[in-house]
Amino acid sequence: MQDLLTFRGKLPPYTYTNEHPAQKEIIGDNAQQRYLLAKYFISQKPMKEDENGLTPSNADYILVGLMLEKASGKSFKELVLDFGNSVNIEFGLIIRI
Repeated sequence: MQDLLTFRGKLPPYTYTNEHPAQKEIIGDNAQQRYLLAKYFISQKPMKEDENGLTPSNADYILVGLMLEKASGKSFKELVLDFGNSVNIEFGLIIRI
């Protein structure tokens, strides 16, 4: 988890404008979509480190979210809302993949 949160996860770069995986390839509810994305990125060739030894990718955060869900037994949305409640912040969530 530390590697993923410090841009050392070596997962391929990812933004919502990537051709692959295409939205039609990522089906199911939010949790199922995150698992499919994680499976896709883990199966790709690792990213080469930049001049600073980093491999920044938005995919890192998808895997961290899955790890937190698994460890807590809660959904990502529940975790964010619980955190917000603990620090008196009201998050308006629209979770999309």
